[in-house]
Amino acid sequence: MRLLYSPPISIIAVHGLGGSWRTTWSAGKDDNPTIWLRDRLPEVLARLNVHPRIRAFGYDSSYVFTSSASDLESCAEDLLTRIRIMRQTEEEKQAPIIFIAHSLGGLIVKQAINTAHTDNEYHQDVLDKTAGCLFLGVPFHGSDAASWAQLGSQIVNALSLGIAGNSALPSALKKSSKDWMRISRDFVQRGKNMTFRSAYETEKMGRVRIVDEASVRNNVPNERVFPVPGSNHRNICKFDDHETERFGPIGLAVTEIVQVALDG
Repeated sequence: MRLLYSPPISIIAVHGLGGSWRTTWSAGKDDNPTIWLRDRLPEVLARLNVHPRIRAFGYDSSYVFTSSASDLESCAEDLLTRIRIMRQTEEEKQAPIIFIAHSLGGLIVKQAINTAHTDNEYHQDVLDKTAGCLFLGVPFHGSDAASWAQLGSQIVNALSLGIAGNSALPSALKKSSKDWMRISRDFVQRGKNMTFRSAYETEKMGRVRIVDEASVRNNVPNERVFPVPGSNHRNICKFDDHETERFGPIGLAVTEIVQVALDG
């Protein structure tokens, strides 16, 4: 029995606060970093005879997460538009979509899925083909407003973002926390038919573990929650060539989502 055709997979990575399309996913030497989305993930999926198209979405995270809710919604709309632009051929349109998101980048993905549901006539193709998401340290606090309000300050402090003229960042993020709560709450209903793998940190940054097992759980049917050994909120999305133990659970999680997508 020979495999005659294997449809491609589209993997789209979305960074979080203070990150970028490149640095968020990079580890090792600055002049020759390991970008695991490019250097390690294709090797894992090649074992399934899957050769994905992997893209990283970039945006101004400081602006998006500290402005009004409409700016976050606009960023999510931009993500959806870029996906539509890159899916022009029939082969591309048939490719399942898998999102990988770090930290607050998960809110961009969740809002994109919420928007696709609301404006499903225009974004129906993207919505239908979204197979699942891998969330790396992406918070979900449900209706716990106090936890959402604390989250922004914890991330800023842990990642040293409140320096060099950004002293107002924590308070700006706190104002946005109610919108984040609404986005995550709406997403639970709209992502019920997708497959999710949610990774949490095992190490603290300072005195705080930013996103632990309880806060990462989305409470959706097709979700598996798992730890990434030796990871904190900063490096849960970074894997060097030699970090086999840390990267193993990530490779497995993506493989599981891909297998469900192709079987479906």
